[in-house]
Amino acid sequence: MIIFQRFSVSILPLVVTLAAFVAMCKLGFWQLDRAEQKRQQIALFSQQGEITGEDLLQRTAITLIELNGRKVKLHGKIVTDNTWLLDNKTYNGKVGYNVITTLQLQGKEQQNQTPQAKQVLVNWGWIQASKYRSELPRITLPDNIELTGVVRTTDFKQFSLQQGQDENGWPKRVQSISSIIANLDTQDVLPVVVYADTNENINYPQIYKPVVMSPEKHQAYAVQWFLLALSSLVVFMFASLHKGKQIQKTPRSSLKENNEN
Repeated sequence: MIIFQRFSVSILPLVVTLAAFVAMCKLGFWQLDRAEQKRQQIALFSQQGEITGEDLLQRTAITLIELNGRKVKLHGKIVTDNTWLLDNKTYNGKVGYNVITTLQLQGKEQQNQTPQAKQVLVNWGWIQASKYRSELPRITLPDNIELTGVVRTTDFKQFSLQQGQDENGWPKRVQSISSIIANLDTQDVLPVVVYADTNENINYPQIYKPVVMSPEKHQAYAVQWFLLALSSLVVFMFASLHKGKQIQKTPRSSLKENNEN
């Protein structure tokens, strides 16, 4: 009679499988934690009120960081003399630029200006690139505008996709927002960027999102990690089953005959 041993477990594969299982479970729980953080962040953004240009001007460079992600409402004059085109931006599968200018604050903000900053950088949204690299798109912006948008005060370097020498002339094609801020006079321009909501006056779609990955997407990644962890155990069990040894067992009647002989 032939009997199959169901499992034959080796120490090294077992240790590797358990380590992979634990690591993938940790990644799954980390994604769940990130999902919860994003929910809290979205809830905080919705609870916070809208700020104005006056609120920006009253802040120091250090306290401006506290306004990161806040909604803002501004009124001012677009300074079209200096226009930057942030390179390598895609929208709906098409390559283009983000249009960036400074905004001269007007109205209530202007009456309460401090001697420091009087302008703010505004990202107006995306515009499609021309067919040829040597041709820059034509930028059309109004003189005065009232806009709403989102303030970003930190981590501008993460927007740089490649290192390169910024071009001369206007509009100027640049590779990162940090390079724009580095060349500005902070006595005149605040070291922040306002991402304007798309409106009828400026029909450039805004591709920036304060929360890049939604809580639901983090949850989906968590489920994937947990399924991979479970799959690693299943694969190990089947691998151990197929490696089981065959044990030959001699019937008792045969043993008795051999003893008599």
